[in-house]
Formats: sequence, C-alpha cells, structure tokens
Amino acid sequence: MSAKKIFIFLIVSLLFSSTYAKVTEIPYTQLPTGQLVVELTIDGIDLPQLFIVETSGGNFLRSDMNYRLSTLGLDTLKKGYKFAHIKMGDRTIEKVKFETKNKLGKRSEYSFPNAVLGTIGSQLFKDLSVQFDFQKKVIRIADTKEELNIPEGTNYIPFSQSFLNHIPIIEIQPWQYMTQRLEVEVSVPLGIVLAWNGPALEVRYRNNTNMQSYKVKLDDVKTITITEQFVKTIDFDHSFSIYNAPITFSDDVKPLLGYQFLNQFLVTFDYDKGKLYLDPQTKEAKALFESEKK
Repeated sequence: MSAKKIFIFLIVSLLFSSTYAKVTEIPYTQLPTGQLVVELTIDGIDLPQLFIVETSGGNFLRSDMNYRLSTLGLDTLKKGYKFAHIKMGDRTIEKVKFETKNKLGKRSEYSFPNAVLGTIGSQLFKDLSVQFDFQKKVIRIADTKEELNIPEGTNYIPFSQSFLNHIPIIEIQPWQYMTQRLEVEVSVPLGIVLAWNGPALEVRYRNNTNMQSYKVKLDDVKTITITEQFVKTIDFDHSFSIYNAPITFSDDVKPLLGYQFLNQFLVTFDYDKGKLYLDPQTKEAKALFESEKK
C-alpha cells in the first residue's frame, strides 16, 4: 500500500472513530421503587461507585456513611468535594462538584440501598444532550442532540433551567386548570403530578366526582396520599397536546413529570438548547396523541 493510501486510510479511520465515540451508552439498573442506578468512576477513587440519577436533584454524597467516605480517601470534615473528572462509560466529564447531604441517609433502604453512594443531577449534563431509552435500559450522552437517534418530527417541549443546578422545568396546562410548572424527574415512579392545593378550588370541586384517592407506598415504607383524574387535554407549553391522560394530585410530592409517564417514550434532554423531546414507544403513549375517542 502506498504512503498516500495509508495516509487516507488513517484519516478515514480517525474520522470514523471520532464519530463512533461521540455517543456514550451507559446501562442502568432500576430499583423496585423506580430509581435509576448507574456506575461512575471518580478521579482519585480506585473502584467504580453506584449513583442514582435524579434529573430534578443534584450531585450529592450521602453523609450517613462517613466510614465509607473515609475508606475511599475523602475528608469527612468537608461539606463539598471537587473532582478533576468523573467517567460515565467512556465519557469523561471534567471538574465535577459534589456536596454531602444528610437527607440521603434518611431515605428507605428500598429507595436508597447501602451500595449506592449518592446521586447525580442535571448539572452534570449541562451543555450536553442526554437520552433515556427505557425500553433498552440505557442512557446515552452526546455533545449535541443531532448525534442521537431522534426521529424527524418528534414532539418537544421547551424547558427552563436554574442557573445553579440546571433542573429542567416545563409548563403544562391541563384542561380546566391553570398553568402548572413541573420539574422533570426520571427516578420518581409517578406520572404527571400536580399539587393538590394548586388547582382552583371551584374547578377541583366540580371534578371531584371523577377523582379517586389512594394511599400508596412510594418507597415501600413511606405512605402518601394521591388523587387521580383523567383529563380531556393537557397542553405542553403550546408545543403539543395529549388527550385523555391521567394526572395525579398530591401534597406529599413536589409537582413533577415522572417515570410513570416518561417511560413510555424515548426521552431526550437537550440541555444546551433547553428542549425535551418525547418520542412515543408504546401503544399507550401513541394513544395519548389521539384526539376525542370515536
């Protein structure tokens, strides 16, 4: 092979390798209570550690296991840590900060097993695009959403983000109710959740006959009260609407768009542009886009 052909071959190989490496796939394990657990490699810590992904949470280490933090070489007198980098699969993320949080240790063992060291939140993904494939149980990370497999014409809703933690917040307007602001959370096993005291009292009273209340154990330990109702339409920030969809009311959980709704879709967060793409994957999800039943 001539030197020119070798040079061309090397260039093509490098370009192909670069393109192939743009998307990182990270498998996750789902706990019985819904949380998504991934493995991270942290700079300075020899062994990979398990973390729960919470898109409406932050980067936290549990503070109820100081002996474990100490074993990992961390100063337990500190409240915050800054690592040169962490790795998720083959993707390296530079300059990552974590804080310790007392409340993590107060969760039940079902929703926060001892093997899990902490949580990672949306601030880890700022300026990136992250896709949750609930059917294949993988998370994909890319520099831009164009590198991910998002079918043309997929519905999306804009989301805002706080400057500090980049938690995605969307606006919806359920039929007969006022506009609601919801955090998007992949690790809570509920669907579309509104505050019970949020909707106008007279609207809630008119629809009370169509509502059913339940007591459920969100983490197999703590019992919460939820009230469910099907609504004719839900407008997603004037971007698209869904029909005949269930919503949940509760004052025990913050208003959110959770796993029970999201897991029916291929979900892509474009953190750089502030867009949430929802590609329906199940027949139930596709039915949500059909108008009045015939």
